[in-house]
Amino acid sequence: MNFKEIAMSFFLDDVPRVQPFTLPHLGYIAFGVIASVLFFVYLKQIRANQAKFESLLKWINTITVVVFYTWSVIFTDSFLETGLPLHVCRIASVVSLYYFWSHDERVIPMMFYLGAFGVVAIAYPSNVHPLYTHIIGYTSQFTHVLIVVTWLYIVFVKHYRPTWKDFQVTAIFWAVALLAIWGFNYVVGQGEYFYILERTRPFFKSWPDIGWIGFTYSIALVVIFIKTVTVSRIKINE
Repeated sequence: MNFKEIAMSFFLDDVPRVQPFTLPHLGYIAFGVIASVLFFVYLKQIRANQAKFESLLKWINTITVVVFYTWSVIFTDSFLETGLPLHVCRIASVVSLYYFWSHDERVIPMMFYLGAFGVVAIAYPSNVHPLYTHIIGYTSQFTHVLIVVTWLYIVFVKHYRPTWKDFQVTAIFWAVALLAIWGFNYVVGQGEYFYILERTRPFFKSWPDIGWIGFTYSIALVVIFIKTVTVSRIKINE
């Protein structure tokens, strides 16, 4: 490949994706783990400089979101099918961005529960561009790490504690979202959102759509239940 081809491969959409449990994937996980460890190492300093830390998260998130959606419009031929903010992690990123710019604390419960899935996305990436040789690989890495760090921030700095009402509202919202996005995937053709349709799933491709939806919804309920039980018991002064 000449320099021009190498440079264009940094932006083009038609490139091999990261495969689970390969070296790039392990690096993806390591970056998330390191960021989480550093958060706790510097927790006292973060609490003492809360406004500056929020500003850091705000601007990194803003740049990441702007880069991703600009790239999606320019370099993909399927923006409606793949580029809208309708994946869990993209929703979490946009909600976090809204919070850091508006300081509207009504969205903190949504940030908390959406953030729980950032860990899952890092552990098992799906349709992720090459992490260090593609511009969207970088935005994907930063997006998921930001989701995890933001989740830690609202729990250990903002001291948010989930309630059972938050759990119930989230459970209802998640069911409605899954069904709505299932339908939207067909409206736009073969949408990739939530990886519901057979061709976009990481596994269980032979299952009917509704079976996959029930399976993922059950996992989601377990995740948000565990998060609610464990985090609600953390004392504020810890």
